[in-house]
Amino acid sequence: MSLLAFDTQTSFTWHPTRRTHLLHAGVAILLLSTSSVTIGVPLTPSAFLVTAMSLACLPLASRLPAAGAAASLAVAWFAANSPYDLGGIAVVLPWGLCIMLLGRGLRRDMIYILAFTTTLAHLSATPTWYQGLIQTATFGAPCVVVG
Repeated sequence: MSLLAFDTQTSFTWHPTRRTHLLHAGVAILLLSTSSVTIGVPLTPSAFLVTAMSLACLPLASRLPAAGAAASLAVAWFAANSPYDLGGIAVVLPWGLCIMLLGRGLRRDMIYILAFTTTLAHLSATPTWYQGLIQTATFGAPCVVVG
């Protein structure tokens, strides 16, 4: 009798249903509609656009994990290095995708590369290196541990 659940060579990846993809799209729309009040995103068109692009990566990562993670990282890098205040959700969303993808059972090497490059985005955007490490320690480390 073989117990495949306890076999370390077998890789299990949870594949979400269409309902889960719609749930991720609904969460993104809810966060976008309440982001200026609850999260403190400025009421400028550029901040709204960057927040919308960042939140669009959530259902994209649900459907196509690598594309969603890459798009989220690109938006986070842009938001972190922008001279304007674009809100904080675009910068920390890749950490949420790390949780989702780790919890789903995807390959860890892709997720750890996403975490490392998100840390580089935090470090490159701050005037001193320890401020970037504070952001990583505050958001990143708990997300990777929970995932």
